[in-house]
Amino acid sequence: MAAWVGEVPAYGIVSCAIDTESTRRRRSKTPRVTVRRRSIENDACAVTIHADGTVSLLDRASGRTIESLLDFVDEADAGDLYTPAPRPRKATIEFRGAHMVHRGPLRGELALRYRVVDTSGERARIDVELTVHLILDAGSPFVRISIIGDNRRQDHRLRVIVRTDVVPTDVRADATFGPVRRERELIGERAAASEAAPPTDPLHRYVSVYDDSNGCTLFSDGLAEYEAREDGSLLVTLVRSIGELSRNDIPERPGHAGWPAPTPGAQCLGAFAAELAVMFHGARNASTIDAIERAADDVLCPLVGTTLRSALAVPAPVYGIELVGAGLAFSTVKESEDGAWIVLRCVNLLDEQASGSWGLPFDLSTARLARLDETPISDLATFDRRIDFNADPHGIVTILVR
Repeated sequence: MAAWVGEVPAYGIVSCAIDTESTRRRRSKTPRVTVRRRSIENDACAVTIHADGTVSLLDRASGRTIESLLDFVDEADAGDLYTPAPRPRKATIEFRGAHMVHRGPLRGELALRYRVVDTSGERARIDVELTVHLILDAGSPFVRISIIGDNRRQDHRLRVIVRTDVVPTDVRADATFGPVRRERELIGERAAASEAAPPTDPLHRYVSVYDDSNGCTLFSDGLAEYEAREDGSLLVTLVRSIGELSRNDIPERPGHAGWPAPTPGAQCLGAFAAELAVMFHGARNASTIDAIERAADDVLCPLVGTTLRSALAVPAPVYGIELVGAGLAFSTVKESEDGAWIVLRCVNLLDEQASGSWGLPFDLSTARLARLDETPISDLATFDRRIDFNADPHGIVTILVR
């Protein structure tokens, strides 16, 4: 049975559509986001905000649940720009409420307000104001976490805690040429007397934790210091407020590491922001590695719509350079150092050999395999504006083209 759905606007022009069972089925399969006052959900994930500000996350495919996804920790920091020296302090995190920003169906977004309150004195003082935006897009397997804050305190470190359901046996942090395995640095007493080893590590775009059957990845846009704890929690530094370039009075590193000079700008007072995302996935294997890399591009380089007010017709399609191959990560497209070539570089993230190809929007006269320093090694065959190649496990493949 068909139902007519229509409207009569001004001037009597009628637009209508036939709503049949088949069209309803197609609409039901279209990815969409459902937003309520305290929850967002799509086909992959469901996010719930509880009355006390606790955020829970459900992965629909696996049934995995994180009961308390987010938290914050604020510590005093007596260190300098070379060495952190965190100290516990009396501070509480207060939840101030939540409201809806986007109601779907393409994007759902809730905004949660928190503040860090200093409780060490007779009167409580607000040190940091925080607004956390939880964003879920239609068809997306990850949840975006956008944080906007105002820092009013000096000599402290504020970190966001993202909890996972993984007790990690393997931690991999993205680096310049792909993710590398991170292990806690253990040093002896003699080395520790010179400088304590911090529990934090650097990341490039993301850090992943794995156990034998599951995994979880935290993506970070620009914030490059994290700590992975034994319970699976990942801590990312949001603000580190420090007032000295080098100090000689901290036990973590006796003596100066550099010239002693004040750094008032490094107190980072005022506005700050962070862009993160979290994604469930399986154990570390070829398909998981490839899925994380593709999600990193979606998180950090999302498609953006804009209005072309001067466009009088549909613009002609524009074709760019394309990298094809499971487990291959884009690294570089640039002019060579001698100005004679275009350099194409990618990295094989897998523990096995991978096959791939570059597609280009112009005819090719020459293609050569090269070293990392752009020294040519051998000629490569081209076919229909494409270059096929093989990449060794964790290999870096550099190709020069004209």
